[in-house]
Amino acid sequence: GLRGHVFESTDLGEHWNLLDTGTQLSLMGGTALPNDGAAIVGANGIVLVREKAGAPLKSFVDQPAGTIASVLALGNDRDLLIAGENGVSIYNPQ
Repeated sequence: GLRGHVFESTDLGEHWNLLDTGTQLSLMGGTALPNDGAAIVGANGIVLVREKAGAPLKSFVDQPAGTIASVLALGNDRDLLIAGENGVSIYNPQ
């Protein structure tokens, strides 16, 4: 969430680990991806993608989206449906 903090638990919440996001931007939404990956979105069009469990988060920016509040995986390739201050669009992090 705030200031780019993301925590992860692999034991149903008994223990939590802070993930390195590489950003101080606020994060507002996320979704699961195949292979236990994840996409996390937030302020200034930031899109963080984790390809699979244990992989580092990669940072992308969808500038036209503005602040992104929500994200859903579309299930085809790497397309993400994002929603935020500038509407709804499809984004493919490259």
